[in-house]
Amino acid sequence: MGKKNRKPVSQAQSSGVPCLDRSTKKDILELCNQLLEKCTRSNGAGPKDWDEFMEIFNLVEKIREKQKHLVSVSQKTSREWSSFLQWLQENNVDTSRVTTDEFPVYGFGLRATQNLKEGDLFLSVPRKLMISTETASRSQIGFLIEEDKLLQSMPNVVLAIHLLSESKNSDSFWYPYISCLPKNYNTTLYFNPEELKLLKGSPVLTEAFNHYQRIAHGQ
Repeated sequence: MGKKNRKPVSQAQSSGVPCLDRSTKKDILELCNQLLEKCTRSNGAGPKDWDEFMEIFNLVEKIREKQKHLVSVSQKTSREWSSFLQWLQENNVDTSRVTTDEFPVYGFGLRATQNLKEGDLFLSVPRKLMISTETASRSQIGFLIEEDKLLQSMPNVVLAIHLLSESKNSDSFWYPYISCLPKNYNTTLYFNPEELKLLKGSPVLTEAFNHYQRIAHGQ
């Protein structure tokens, strides 16, 4: 039974999906161990100063560099959005009151197609369309969750792995949705060091440090 459950995960190697060689996996594991140690050392209080933050930041960047060929960055097309809207309609999501549109500076988002009053229901999403820990348990990573005590205690990490797994499968039920997700955001989590330096003297910098560490730690 165990071997049968593991087959879907190994399909990446035979389907042309980019994967990591053994040496790179070992390097990433070592970097992750270093990152976990540094993030744990602060006891959840966040980096104490700029130098401590940069140690964490540099480790994350090294991991990203090792994994960069696994990430594909593409511009969203009208075809992808059309497929997404069709998927919603096929699954009984009423989009008559809203549509997707591209807004200057902000990118894609929802635009009302009619006047809406406060309290009006403009969109309802059925539970079956939601990616959750329950759907993760029923997916190809279900056996990992069953066997790994750490994953069982970290639902956010389970969701992240679930999302990554589904994003590599063009036959995934959620693929029309996942293909429209942004690759990055304009929050402090995506700031580079030069941008973060502009926040020095502001309490926002400490919050940015803490948020970055929590994400790096997998909290």
